[in-house]
Amino acid sequence: AVGFNTSMCNRVVVESRLAAVAPPLPANWTALWRKAMWDHIGYAQLPPERQVLDLGDLQTPVVFEDWQTGNVEVSRFFKSEAVDIFLNNGATSCEVQAICFFGASRCQLQNWKKMGNYSLEPDSNPTSRRLVGTRPPVPSRMLQAAVLVPPHRRIDIEVLYGLSAPRKTPLVGAPPPQQKYDPKFEIDNPWAQRALMSMCGDVPTNLYVLSKECWIENFQEWLTQNKRPFPSRTFQEDFFQFYMESKAVHRQLWVDGRQLKACTMTF
Repeated sequence: AVGFNTSMCNRVVVESRLAAVAPPLPANWTALWRKAMWDHIGYAQLPPERQVLDLGDLQTPVVFEDWQTGNVEVSRFFKSEAVDIFLNNGATSCEVQAICFFGASRCQLQNWKKMGNYSLEPDSNPTSRRLVGTRPPVPSRMLQAAVLVPPHRRIDIEVLYGLSAPRKTPLVGAPPPQQKYDPKFEIDNPWAQRALMSMCGDVPTNLYVLSKECWIENFQEWLTQNKRPFPSRTFQEDFFQFYMESKAVHRQLWVDGRQLKACTMTF
């Protein structure tokens, strides 16, 4: 991806960086650079004294985080020599910053222009190290459980989050009703949202789960439909909008005012 507009530029300084598992051959990198500049600027000539662009290792690696799962990948980071291009389109000097990803995960850069897909090696497999974050298909597990577990041996399990259990009960008689919210339940934390999603989605096969009710999956779908990321950095604001539109999940949630205080998931 790259962010630039050179229609009014007389002189353009192009600075390029590359996230890659290993550096490509300088000749291959130069050929890619020329093609990209020709496609987007209409100029691909290098100065006579610099016919091959070298890549310098920045030593400091770049870290990619899959926001949904929290998985992290580290890649090497290289910087190419800056190149001056004279276009004679106007009187303005411009600067272009380009970032390429080869064999590494790609960042989602807001307000940058995507240059497209270019190949440094025809037989390369750049997706082999990318974060995928896919989950095994749950319906097949449920069909298997329905066959293996007879009805008289099935039970319902509810997992509660955000409620504190009473620390003591009377020796005689029923205990007084107690329902206290757990202050350590920090659903605003993205890692807490990831943990709930993992609890619901990564169910061990030997538990033979037949069905489930997981509001967090509905919440993720709602965020996706509204073009918002999961987990949410503005959870309580997003959650309340979701809550008002999703009556079916109300029985799984404890809400105080506009704030989610506790929740349950049923298996």
